[in-house]
Amino acid sequence: MKLKQQRPVHAILMEITGLIIDTLNVTSAQ
Repeated sequence: MKLKQQRPVHAILMEITGLIIDTLNVTSAQ
Protein backbone atom coordinates (compact mmCIF):
# COMPACT_ATOMS: atom_id res chain seq x y z
CA MET A 1 0.00 0.00 0.00
CA LYS A 2 1.47 3.33 -1.05
CA LEU A 3 -1.42 5.37 0.33
CA LYS A 4 0.67 6.56 3.28
CA GLN A 5 3.36 7.84 0.92
CA GLN A 6 0.91 9.59 -1.38
CA ARG A 7 -1.26 11.02 1.39
CA PRO A 8 0.62 11.60 4.66
CA VAL A 9 -1.39 11.53 7.87
CA HIS A 10 -0.78 15.22 8.57
CA ALA A 11 -2.10 16.09 5.10
CA ILE A 12 -5.29 14.13 5.79
CA LEU A 13 -5.68 15.80 9.19
CA MET A 14 -5.25 19.25 7.61
CA GLU A 15 -7.84 18.37 4.96
CA ILE A 16 -10.33 17.19 7.58
CA THR A 17 -9.68 20.30 9.66
CA GLY A 18 -10.33 22.46 6.59
CA LEU A 19 -13.64 20.69 5.97
CA ILE A 20 -14.68 21.20 9.59
CA ILE A 21 -13.81 24.90 9.45
CA ASP A 22 -15.74 25.30 6.19
CA THR A 23 -18.74 23.54 7.74
CA LEU A 24 -18.61 25.79 10.80
CA ASN A 25 -18.35 28.89 8.61
CA VAL A 26 -21.37 27.86 6.53
CA THR A 27 -23.36 27.02 9.66
CA SER A 28 -22.55 30.34 11.32
CA ALA A 29 -23.28 32.19 8.07
CA GLN A 30 -26.79 30.77 8.05
